[in-house]
Amino acid sequence: MKTKLKLLGFLSLLMLVSSIDFVQASARGAAAVPTATTPITSGLEIMFYNVLNLFDTVHRDGKDDWTFLPFDYTGKEEHCAAINVPYYRKECKETNWTESRFYLKLNQIKEVILRERHYLPDVLGLAEVESEESVRELARTLGYDHYVVSDSPDERGINVALLFNEKRGLQYVDYLEHRVEGDWFDSKPTRNILEVQFKVAGEYPLSIFVNHWPSQSNPTDARMTASKLLQSVITERLSENSQHRIVSIGDFNTTPTEKPNPIDSLLASKSMKSAYLVDMQESYIRNSRCNQRILNPGSYYYKKDRAWNRLDKILVSTNAVVALATASTKTIKGLMATPCSFAIYKPDFITTNYRGIKIPRGYNFNADEANEAGYSDHLPVLFKMQY
Repeated sequence: MKTKLKLLGFLSLLMLVSSIDFVQASARGAAAVPTATTPITSGLEIMFYNVLNLFDTVHRDGKDDWTFLPFDYTGKEEHCAAINVPYYRKECKETNWTESRFYLKLNQIKEVILRERHYLPDVLGLAEVESEESVRELARTLGYDHYVVSDSPDERGINVALLFNEKRGLQYVDYLEHRVEGDWFDSKPTRNILEVQFKVAGEYPLSIFVNHWPSQSNPTDARMTASKLLQSVITERLSENSQHRIVSIGDFNTTPTEKPNPIDSLLASKSMKSAYLVDMQESYIRNSRCNQRILNPGSYYYKKDRAWNRLDKILVSTNAVVALATASTKTIKGLMATPCSFAIYKPDFITTNYRGIKIPRGYNFNADEANEAGYSDHLPVLFKMQY
């Protein structure tokens, strides 16, 4: 059963999440703010950003969101005191997440997206957002007309989202949520994989998957389960139409040392015929034509190991990147990834100096001023497609 998504007005609906029971999902149109527009070209820019705990200020039944509530919220003090882990108990007790601080964080995200670029990406994928309400306010702040938010079983209430404007050849078609299931997730559920389907320029089918896989505190098997689910859905899409373009973005929480590797051993394997995706960062590194622009080593910095990691990825189906090594932009036909367009966005103002290295400047959730607040512990990643 398939539920048609309505994007105009302020509507709520129920949809089927893979093969599980109906769950509530939210997707409403946000009032546009005339802040910026993307330059007119025959293409799309797609960005992903883990915005780090974009919570609203309202408690949701069954969710452990007590840290990100105001001090005077009924029940917060008791729930904070009951947390077993000292670090998280202290964080909960000391975080006064007020409405004014929520709106400050929205403006800090806007700074990242627009301060130096001066235009919106055509499509913006997000991780670590709590609710339809928080994403609706962010869409208004940035200037997006439309957004889709997942409704995941994650214990903290963490979700993923996709923001976009229906213009310049981008036409919304439908959306689905795919729930990551298995014995491991009965006691520790994770985020759904969000799929948003488009038609580009009236003829090119495109599915964008937004991912936020289980963290490194979970075993590799948990991420392998998410990877296998994504692969099965991609297989289905391409069996329906071999020209269907696939873009999978997100925080995959996968390190290169994991064996088997949820990305390299399955989704983007160079040796398996069942692999349908190309890692755009790897493609960039291997392409000699891209060497004129220095690429940051990663999007997330592990202070403990003093090492960069590529947790945030953009994966594109091979039918959209197969000829990049030799093709010029004039010879590319259909909807294709633009050569050398992948970037890890790292303007100086969103970084801080750590032992001589510029790393992402994380967020201070008790800050009341922009110069004290920070941004996120992740850097955005982006790339372009043209047709």
